[in-house]
Amino acid sequence: MTDASVGFWACLRRHRNKLLDESDKYVTSDYNHASDEEKQKWIKYRNVLRDITSSISNELAFEGDLGKIAWPVRPDGKINTTCTIRDGSMKLWVTNENGSLQLGDGLVLSNTAGYFTKGEPAVVTVRDPCDFSASTTETYYSNIVSVTQKDEVSYWTSNTISHYKGNVVSHYSNVVIYDGVNVYTNVEIGAYSNLEADVREGYTAIMKSNTSPVEIEGYTPVLKYSNIASGLYDANVHADYTKVIESPASNVVEYSNITASAYEALVSNLVVTPGYTSFFHEVSNTSIRVGAYATLTPEQRTEYTIQSVPAVTSNLQSFYTPQSKTTVHELRYIDASGALTDQANAVWKAAQVECTFPSP
Repeated sequence: MTDASVGFWACLRRHRNKLLDESDKYVTSDYNHASDEEKQKWIKYRNVLRDITSSISNELAFEGDLGKIAWPVRPDGKINTTCTIRDGSMKLWVTNENGSLQLGDGLVLSNTAGYFTKGEPAVVTVRDPCDFSASTTETYYSNIVSVTQKDEVSYWTSNTISHYKGNVVSHYSNVVIYDGVNVYTNVEIGAYSNLEADVREGYTAIMKSNTSPVEIEGYTPVLKYSNIASGLYDANVHADYTKVIESPASNVVEYSNITASAYEALVSNLVVTPGYTSFFHEVSNTSIRVGAYATLTPEQRTEYTIQSVPAVTSNLQSFYTPQSKTTVHELRYIDASGALTDQANAVWKAAQVECTFPSP
């Protein structure tokens, strides 16, 4: 567990317990609620708080990113901001009761306890658009910046038989049960060979591992390896060595990625070389620019032909190729009572949306 994740869980539990303490009075028997429905909202709110640790992924805890925790909204509308605000923003669960969300849309408390929905006057405003789809596909454009050659990583290896490994009889053992107790009798190999044949039948051979420097039938050869770096390999010396390639030679490509809007903003006809006028001298087959031409006498100028050289342009968009990236969104499906359900029985959908407090 990382230091970040340890701190993450400590902060989460500390703040969860603080919110539970703050809401204790709303579920006591003597608290005067406007209706039983209002009391049930507080009960549901506290149940979500108690279960919040089980809704946190291991990846989020490993990152230690407290800004990604979506705390439930208090039924009285107060936003739990501790441990949720990061860089001036927070993530809230928002339903699609009033439609999709665009940048800058205002959010108000939903009729579904613990959620927001689109509306005014805004409690918070939307930072990221949301159409409540299961996934979105984003198009971006990529350009190869550099290609670096990565050399092959390899070495040479050879093996020989170090020894042979097998099993031999260690001793023989017999077990007799007296009043439910196992009593073992062990005999050495020499003593076992002196036993009568019918007595031997009650004994079992106990094996042990054994090694031998020479080959024995039934034994397995154990290899030892000798490795040398590719730079030290000599075909005349290391005739019985085999090359092992850990990673082949390859190209490491570095890309530059831009958004679709940045791609559209690229100058499609960037002027690399501006157009200009030159003067061609046919006899010498040379050209001069305006400055040199101005120094010539009228008679010398008659030997030159005026030429117009157009500008050289480049289409920057041609260097980029379109790519796509699909992002899967976490959705909740909610029935008419506000309880979680499956997609088939859902009345509303809810998604976590990046929000911020409206400007004063």
